[in-house]
Amino acid sequence: MSNVNEILTLIEETKQDAKYDVYIPSKSETYQLLPLNANDQKNLVKALVDSPIYSNETNVKFGQMIPTILPPELNINELTTFDKMLIALAVRIENIQDDYTVQLKDADDNKFEKTISLSKHMEKIGKVKHPTPKEIEVGEYKSTLSVPSIAQDLEFEMYLAQAASQIKNNDEKGLRGMISTFYMINILRYIETVTIKETEIPFRTLPLAEKIQIGQSLLSKFTREVVSTIDSHFGKEAMDVITFKFTKDGEEYEEAISIDNTFFMAS
Repeated sequence: MSNVNEILTLIEETKQDAKYDVYIPSKSETYQLLPLNANDQKNLVKALVDSPIYSNETNVKFGQMIPTILPPELNINELTTFDKMLIALAVRIENIQDDYTVQLKDADDNKFEKTISLSKHMEKIGKVKHPTPKEIEVGEYKSTLSVPSIAQDLEFEMYLAQAASQIKNNDEKGLRGMISTFYMINILRYIETVTIKETEIPFRTLPLAEKIQIGQSLLSKFTREVVSTIDSHFGKEAMDVITFKFTKDGEEYEEAISIDNTFFMAS
């Protein structure tokens, strides 16, 4: 019988043979990813139940897992959360299940299920374009907004996971605070630079604690414009990737694929 090292070498060879393609919008190129192993799958399943208050454990685990499946020429400091959506879809298709099922209601409030092929959905959306940075100006504030890198986003997700772990389910005050923290973090993710009265702040390069401290002091009029731009510019681009349309009994439906804490579970 072969020894353990020989067996692990053999397994590594099979992983190389099982690579699959994914288009990376920020690079405008197609790359090959490595397949998940049993431990990866276990960690994703475990993440499903690890955070009952704020279900971002899957985001954390998947973000930490991505470097292990990337080719050497790619890293999470360069790839963005927009790329991450395409990676997540490809990982689900190749490692877990191509079929994706959602529960919906018709015009008469009757429940029904719709199953789509994620691989066919990927073929349909094709080589999507990566969102470009967006400049906004509100009073004496000027800012460049852009899609964060996976690494930058992971830092925020780990902060949220840590904050959520300190809150008990019956702690209403803590839960309300968590909602406001989540709202603030979603704003900060997209801020690349902020210029106030001609002083430019390289916001994205600041330590996380400083980002949060500054973010809490920004004028609400400015943060409202950030939210509006995220929704209208970056959010629209993302929805184009995950939205599918279909017709049932003469009625048209439009639904978004939820890349959430249950996405990496077979339906």
